[in-house]
Amino acid sequence: MKRLLLLIGFFGTTPFLLIFSAFFLLFLSHQRSGLLGIFAAANQPIAYAALPSNMNVVSGIVTQDDGRVGKVTAFLAAFNSPLTQYASLIVSEADTYGIDYRLLPAIGAQESGECAKEISDTHNCWGFGIYGHKVTSFDSYEQAIDTITRYFANKKSRGVDTLEEIGAIYNPTDHNNWKSNVASFMNQL
Repeated sequence: MKRLLLLIGFFGTTPFLLIFSAFFLLFLSHQRSGLLGIFAAANQPIAYAALPSNMNVVSGIVTQDDGRVGKVTAFLAAFNSPLTQYASLIVSEADTYGIDYRLLPAIGAQESGECAKEISDTHNCWGFGIYGHKVTSFDSYEQAIDTITRYFANKKSRGVDTLEEIGAIYNPTDHNNWKSNVASFMNQL
């Protein structure tokens, strides 16, 4: 009886396994070129799509404008100031001497409305060295910007770098709310 069951089991499952194997091999032959193709494909490099090598190439130099120069230019232009053309110089001198780039334009706005009330032929829109009967003049705006920027850098090297400390030296009486007005102009930049 045992042998009979074994024989029926063998002949019953064998056709099923043969049919399943035939369909499986047929399936594989359509997927790859034979059963060994599966193993061969695993060792082949994978090709990725890429851009064609003959595409037009755009080349050139990309520059980034310093946004601070644009802010200073717009600020000075709003006052119709002759200093507008010196916005780049103001920013670069501030960077060179390590001071806030907004300081000179803000003081110029407070002291002379960006040169609207400048003493003629002084090139001094900042009220720098003007007190009593003393008037400091410069040969050009470039010279004034350099001199005044170096002055503030010198003060900064001695520990005077907040607007409160600068105001105590530059305008000790805080005439016309100098410190708060300069701070307001700096905030606009």
